[in-house]
Amino acid sequence: MSRKSSEEKSQADLFLAPARDWDELERVYGKSARTLKRYDQTGRQVGDPCPLEEPEKMPDWWQKHMKQQVPAVILAAAKGKAAPAAAVEVKSEPVNEPDETPMDEPVGEDEMGLERTLERLARVEVQLSRKATKSGQTKAWLDTVSRMSTVAEKLRIEAVRVGKLLPRDQVEEAIHSFHGPVEREIRLLYREMCSVLGLPPSPEREAKWNEAVDAVFRKFSEEVLR
Repeated sequence: MSRKSSEEKSQADLFLAPARDWDELERVYGKSARTLKRYDQTGRQVGDPCPLEEPEKMPDWWQKHMKQQVPAVILAAAKGKAAPAAAVEVKSEPVNEPDETPMDEPVGEDEMGLERTLERLARVEVQLSRKATKSGQTKAWLDTVSRMSTVAEKLRIEAVRVGKLLPRDQVEEAIHSFHGPVEREIRLLYREMCSVLGLPPSPEREAKWNEAVDAVFRKFSEEVLR
């Protein structure tokens, strides 16, 4: 293998996420798997894998890539002291860690856009709804619901602008334009049906045929525009 190919492979290996025992790492650091995965992602993005399985190396890695001071739990883990059970973050609660998440941390393409924003707000809304009946917690929940509505409306407007979503009146017009010729042809089949079945056509039978056709196309419209 050429030196260039070897170097390219070495660089590519940096972006392969290792198989990790996140439960065990949570116990070691007293941090949720979500937080530890952010550290892992940062390491892969800067080309210096986060040595989570080697706690003694974590302080040096942290100082290289994070602006904040090394957290006490990482220093403790580096000295071989496991985090106490009470220190482990509760997974079911919202986790706000601005002190350990640099604002200039690289952002992935899959994190951007109104759709991802709405997904994040939806997760927060569920978490806040669990405490919304407690004193002082209702406003945060209502504010999140309001923000979700605003983002959802912006997302709808953007979808219309780029052609991913059409206004209902345009959809109805397109459907009627498509169904119109089909409907006329089916109505005209009445006399051919009478001929095939050997039945004499009559205004009464034709009226019932048209009623049946009306019901079929009414159901089509209801199903499509539901």
